[in-house]
Amino acid sequence: MGWACSWIAVHGKPTEILLRELGLRPSGTRQRRPEAVWSGALLPNGWYLVFSSRDCEPARFADNALATLSGGCQLMAASVEEHVMFCSSAYWKDGRREWSIVHDGQRGMYNLAADGSPPASYSSIRATYLAQQDAEGGTKADIDLVFEIPLQVGVEVTTFRHDHDFPGAEPIPFEVLDDERVTESPTGKKPWWRVWW
Repeated sequence: MGWACSWIAVHGKPTEILLRELGLRPSGTRQRRPEAVWSGALLPNGWYLVFSSRDCEPARFADNALATLSGGCQLMAASVEEHVMFCSSAYWKDGRREWSIVHDGQRGMYNLAADGSPPASYSSIRATYLAQQDAEGGTKADIDLVFEIPLQVGVEVTTFRHDHDFPGAEPIPFEVLDDERVTESPTGKKPWWRVWW
């Protein structure tokens, strides 16, 4: 079984405001792993994580929503679909995407696309995993190590990776987040505070 999930981590915006913009609220229920549909956790370096355990492309994390959510703050976003060996990471700041890194295993073992200005660590991370892929047999290998590159860059920024414990985490670090979605209003307009629909 593989992961199909996505997450954002935000630095510089109060958690209450972020959750309100996402239409989520803390439930008070805690989990050791992010198994609920939505969960949140404060990362040791001060970033706040919102994790979607069942969707690698939720509407709440669409580009237009991330542009709004990242207004006045920093935001990292990651998407993982292990069944097809797809993953991506992107960094947003003040409403603008600064960079993104995408690996799509369906397009080839060595598929890797980066745009913008990834952090300095990207070059060494990329070189390390490409060399490991070569050593494992390249395209004939039974393992896709290029998949690790976008995820590892995300770890460098936030300390978080979906399939690892994060350093300094509380024993039960994740709080289940309840969905505050409301039925569409009679006018068909979304609430003014909702950045997704």
